[in-house]
Amino acid sequence: MHAHSGDQARISALLYSIHATTHDDGAWGDTLCQLRDWLDSRWTTIARHHFLSGHGEILHHAPDDPDLNHTYAEHAARNPWFLSSEEYSTGTVLRGTDLLGMQELKRTDFYRKLMQPHGLLHRLCGVAARRGDLIYYIAAHRGEDQPDFSNDDRARLSDVLAHLSLALENGWKQREARDFGLALTEVIEQTAVATFLTDADSQILFRNRAAELLLEQDSGLIAPRNCLSAISGADRLALHEAVRGVASRVRAGESRSPQVLSISTPSGVHPTVVSVYPAGRSFTAARGESCDLVAVSARNQHSRHEHCSFARQFDFTPAQARLSSLLFTGHSLASTARILHVSENTVRSHLKQIFQKTDTHSQMELVHLHSRICVDID
Repeated sequence: MHAHSGDQARISALLYSIHATTHDDGAWGDTLCQLRDWLDSRWTTIARHHFLSGHGEILHHAPDDPDLNHTYAEHAARNPWFLSSEEYSTGTVLRGTDLLGMQELKRTDFYRKLMQPHGLLHRLCGVAARRGDLIYYIAAHRGEDQPDFSNDDRARLSDVLAHLSLALENGWKQREARDFGLALTEVIEQTAVATFLTDADSQILFRNRAAELLLEQDSGLIAPRNCLSAISGADRLALHEAVRGVASRVRAGESRSPQVLSISTPSGVHPTVVSVYPAGRSFTAARGESCDLVAVSARNQHSRHEHCSFARQFDFTPAQARLSSLLFTGHSLASTARILHVSENTVRSHLKQIFQKTDTHSQMELVHLHSRICVDID
């Protein structure tokens, strides 16, 4: 590195701060403060610019100046340093005067309306990433009372630019994975099927809302100390053996077909059907290594959780939810009225409102809609 005497500690602190932003987007403020001091600049930013649309946006900045950020967004399309995109390839470091003479700059609206009112004149820019017509860049600005950036300053920014690019790229990859994971989680949360994600020891790593509800029902499944288990000793052994067996298939890369179990319920009437699937491997920070993942879906046709998602999706009232739940389990209008202690006319009135909410026109159509939405993934 082009470090001056006594600067090595500052460089080390700056590089540490840069890479810390990978995990903490809020750390960019402190990082840019250090970079501003390192380059002896007055205003330092990470921003992006789209050459085709002319749209520009400051993502992070030091110091914090909301008025300057707002004014920049207004005038980004007239930024004279972005009249051509050819010079802006990843890893390039450019001084403002490499692209535009000082007198030419001072004749632009960008200078008169943005830079001059804030006492800015000189610019040093490093391209951190490029995606087609979109670039992400680091820009340092000095005031009119300061000297222009030198070749040594260009070298200083060049020394850390690769680290800034890597931090941005890694942060984006982590954000992409996080956002994708959140989207998948929301999909699983919305399903009516109780779904657990466990390790080979049946420790629950994730459970959706339907799974939470199933554990509260007369399903035969329990989760002591966050371990998926069964009330019956025989079922418990069978479930844990199935999870371990499927996890071993994950390691071996063998068949991904599910293992299906029947878990007895305390009432002894309607068993819970459990399917155990291999779900790949995932690195866990707590263990410092990868572990085998197993997906467990559980369904008990007579548990209340089977219907709750459907009722919630169509915003049923409690009375409508109770009525439709009985219809879906095979009760007639007459038996539904007896169980709910209401008249058949009241049942028909609720049913008519359910038809309106679900855009159906008959009990058969309603049952088919329920079957499609609450489809059994087994």
